[in-house]
Parts: sequence; C-alpha cells; structure tokens
Amino acid sequence: MGDGWQRPVEGVGQSTRPGSISWRLSGLGIARPTETAREGDGNPVPARHSRQTRRERERAERERLIVTAARELAEAEGWDAVTTRRLATEIEYSQPVLYSHFKGKDAIMAAVSMQGFAELADELRAARTAATDSRQALADVAATYAAFAEQRPALYDAMFTHAVDLTFASPETPAALQEAFAELRGQRRPAFRRERGAGYHVRRER
Repeated sequence: MGDGWQRPVEGVGQSTRPGSISWRLSGLGIARPTETAREGDGNPVPARHSRQTRRERERAERERLIVTAARELAEAEGWDAVTTRRLATEIEYSQPVLYSHFKGKDAIMAAVSMQGFAELADELRAARTAATDSRQALADVAATYAAFAEQRPALYDAMFTHAVDLTFASPETPAALQEAFAELRGQRRPAFRRERGAGYHVRRER
C-alpha cells in the first residue's frame, strides 16, 4: 500500500470498532510494518535480519499500544476500570497476547509510570532551563510539578500513589525515575543555600 501500512499486528482484529481505544489510537501507526525492510542506504536488509527486527518492532509497538490504551482508559474512568479483560476488549487483542507482554495489571501500571516519569523529567527540565535565576527556577519547577499532577491525575496516581513494581533510590533505579527526582532534588540545594545565607539555621538531629 502506498502509505506503508499493511496487515494489522498479529493479535489485533482485522478491523477496529469505531469509538474503541484501538480505533482512536490508529493515528499512532500501530500496524504491521511493511514486509521489505531496507538499510539507511536503501539496500534490502538480509531476510533473517529483516524478520528479526520486524518482530522486535512489532513487539515494541504492541507494548506501546497496550500502555497507551491503559493510560487513556485510566484517565477516562480511573484505574479500577483498567483490567486485562477490558483492555483486551478495547484494543482488540486476545488476553494471552497481553500476558505475553505484561504479567498483569501491576506490570502495565509500572510501564505507564515509567512513561510518566520520563514526561515529568522533561517538563521539569524545561521549566528549570527557561528560568532566569535559581529563585525563579524553584518557583517554575514547583508550578510545573503541581500542574502535572492536576492535569494528569490517573498518571500521577500510578507514579506516586499506587504500589508499582519499580525500584526507587537504588543503582537499579530506571533512568527516567532518576532524572525526574534529580530535577526535584536539584531545586532544593539552591534554596537551602539561600536560607543559610539569609541567616536561617538547620538543626541536625543527633
């Protein structure tokens, strides 16, 4: 086909129901890539390599669709509405396909949380770098954090309220979490230095 779309990804119905999450997310391009993969110079990729990379790409796209659908459903109806059965119906995957990517709802929520931390880190960084001084940076980062929680309550809940299987404060902590908390932590140091410079004293617990 001229637009580069061919058959849908395996596990997805041949057609999508108008109004379903699958139908609304069709603009993401979640469909089986074209059969003939090519290198950057236009030369065909060897068949075995092409099949392998296509499978990896399709798997990543399936995971992206599942996570995006779960996030959209949670924002619309809350996390109680997000079940593997409901997701399978909404995105027209079979439940075994969902379980081949995620062990269950908790794993899906963890993936949604990872998206959220990456987005939060980007927004906090943008607020910090656009500020003219450290005082303004602190105010802008705080306002950005509050707006993030207000505008995306279900995402914020997955990140900070629900118990998800993510490792915090450890060398194994995913990069997105480290970056988001580094942006928040980085604003405390200038504020602490200003307080000490202004004559405030911090009591140390013995």
